[in-house]
Amino acid sequence: QRRVREAVVSTQSTGLENLADEDINTFLSAIVSEKIQELEASYCVEVAEDGFTLEPHSVGYIASYYYLSHKTVKMFVDTLTPASSLNGILELLCDVTEYDEMPVRHNEDKVNKEMGDTLPIRLPANSFDSPHTKVHLLLQAHFSRQSMPMADYVTDLKSVHDQAIRILQAMLDISADSGWLKTSLSIMHLVKMIIQGCWLKDDPLLQLPHLQPHNLPLFYEHLPSCSTFPEVVLAHTRRQDKLRTLLEVDFQEREVADIFRALYHLPQLRVSHQIVGTELLDKTYVPQDAPGGGTWFPVHADKEYSIDVKLTLHKSAAGKSSHKSGGRHTRPRFNKPVDETWWVGPRGG
Repeated sequence: QRRVREAVVSTQSTGLENLADEDINTFLSAIVSEKIQELEASYCVEVAEDGFTLEPHSVGYIASYYYLSHKTVKMFVDTLTPASSLNGILELLCDVTEYDEMPVRHNEDKVNKEMGDTLPIRLPANSFDSPHTKVHLLLQAHFSRQSMPMADYVTDLKSVHDQAIRILQAMLDISADSGWLKTSLSIMHLVKMIIQGCWLKDDPLLQLPHLQPHNLPLFYEHLPSCSTFPEVVLAHTRRQDKLRTLLEVDFQEREVADIFRALYHLPQLRVSHQIVGTELLDKTYVPQDAPGGGTWFPVHADKEYSIDVKLTLHKSAAGKSSHKSGGRHTRPRFNKPVDETWWVGPRGG
């Protein structure tokens, strides 16, 4: 009897006043029809010609796979373009339905305004009580290595991190499905920014634990022939003693060990390729050296060739595979473990 009473109260609260079988069937049919229309408007499904069969679209599969609201993927489809900017993609991420419930507590609109005055991307002055503006500010502060104004904001940033990667992965799937390379690359960059806690323009060395901008001269000014991140990685392999001595100037022994561990586990890829279908090549042609140690081969118009590209994940100098680390990112400023992820795609000239 209690369950019956609860059911009656529940149905009455939704507008169903009569519990006759026909009325219940009509009521439920109306709800189902309404939700199907919403999913159709969000590009997730399509009703077949028979009027009963639902045919899922790729956008619907994406929303289901990543546990996202249909409203979110609809916004992606409606907003993304072949040339969406990084800032535009960041704004789109912050505006998703999944962040509707980000708390903006009493007087936090004032705190948000103070944060906004110190961050590089300016936001509308009348939006500081919005949960989506707060998400934007939290991510900007994360990229800028700015301290949070209070402990609640640290917790809120963790909540943003908990969802951000899967939301961006869904966005990337939609962009890639449309064949938009520039937009897809920008989404990948934003994923990297969130995991590593830095802006795209920042020096890659800042991805290492404990490093701050004022530490960079230790590498670039005092290590001979080190002007890029890969050269620093190579110095770690070949000149560990020199690098350790330099780091000990600014870092404690434990911090130096953390930096070395991160350098040790950085993945190292070698890319090679060859033309498949050598029977189509000119047999009388003598290969010529090409820049970068490669070789020129002639190809001819109106003939089809294939290129076989091989990616090799190299072992570290100590002879142990990079994946021995568990295949995890070095992510000192991200609160969740992240598996190594690789995107492979063609890029036009």
